[in-house]
Amino acid sequence: MIEFMQASHEVQFLVMLFMLCELIVLMILEIVQFHDAHKAVQKVITALLILYTFVLICTMTDNYHYHNYTQSVKLWYYLVVELAIFIYLVWKITQRIKKGSRTIGTASIRQAIDHLPVGVCYFEKSGAVKLCNNRMYQIFSEMTGKSDLQSLDQLHAILAKDGGKGDPVYILKDKTALIYSEQVIMAADGRVYTESLFTDVTLLNQKKEELALSLKELRAMNRELKVLRANAKELAREEEIMNATTRLHDQMGAGLLAIRRGLLQEASPKELRQAVNLWEKTVQTLRAENIQPQLFDDYEELVQDARVLGVEIHLQGELPGDRSIRNIVMLAAWECLTNAVRHADATQLMISIKQTDGKIICEITNDGQAPTKDIVPGGGLKNLMMQAQSVGAKMHVYSRPQFKLTISARRGDQL
Repeated sequence: MIEFMQASHEVQFLVMLFMLCELIVLMILEIVQFHDAHKAVQKVITALLILYTFVLICTMTDNYHYHNYTQSVKLWYYLVVELAIFIYLVWKITQRIKKGSRTIGTASIRQAIDHLPVGVCYFEKSGAVKLCNNRMYQIFSEMTGKSDLQSLDQLHAILAKDGGKGDPVYILKDKTALIYSEQVIMAADGRVYTESLFTDVTLLNQKKEELALSLKELRAMNRELKVLRANAKELAREEEIMNATTRLHDQMGAGLLAIRRGLLQEASPKELRQAVNLWEKTVQTLRAENIQPQLFDDYEELVQDARVLGVEIHLQGELPGDRSIRNIVMLAAWECLTNAVRHADATQLMISIKQTDGKIICEITNDGQAPTKDIVPGGGLKNLMMQAQSVGAKMHVYSRPQFKLTISARRGDQL
């Protein structure tokens, strides 16, 4: 390759200009590195490159202006030096850029604080604002209508006004719930600051309100339960009295029917005595003092009273073991017995009880005359239907093609 002095003036000028630019960049780099700690070796290398580049530029300039041909330097030498310096500069600048992206400075701290969802403000010992994020300014603006927070005393005055009711939660116009906290902290340099925080507790406040509403509803339910408990004994007694009343009604009707049948058919003295005994049993029950209502579920007594009335009872199946369902079945049998004698001139009463898959089905029919019109439950049947419903059972009365009363219930449904 030709020597530098033999190159054209344009090539010489471009080489010197490029080297001058590298010299300027090296000087700027050295100034920047001056403030870095633990960079002594790199500072020395940069300084030597500055000195060496400056000497080369002076040599090339002397030859360029004065045409001093005594120094014979190849052009490729200058080009290699410039390339080496260029690579060194690119490497250093890349390092500086990467370091800058990883370095946390004042701007980085401020940017991070501004992105916090919590309102943060630091006050100096005098009360002046040292550092305050955007969320704190926004909260202060919504509370006061002013956008500039000046001091800690100003913030205390606003908090004392809004929190005068003793509620630590502050509600903004957009229904955001905030709670305020404050503490004194000391920095690494020994300076004392006051840290003020507004923390968003909207979800917690909503849960608190929902809990208060639920508590109010629970108190109302508790009052209702107290009323129900107070009336429980009375309701139970009324139910027992209703059962006894229904049973006595059926017994009284059966006694009257027995006496009427005996008189009309000119029965024997023994049969008349049995009819009178049935009537007297009912009267004695009505006259008894302080008698406790009982459940009448004696099947043998039902059979004996039916014989007095001239009716034979046929039971298919077994009576339910559950006391409340058994009582309903027995009351239904008494009611059907009385109605069968009075309205159908029946001589047989059929009771069928089936218990399958936890379900109890009772059917009661008679061999008497079929009803001439649809039966509408009233009096004893209506009362019996209400009692069946009270224990979770269902009762139906059929008029066609023959009278039939059905009771269905599931074991465990009764109250």
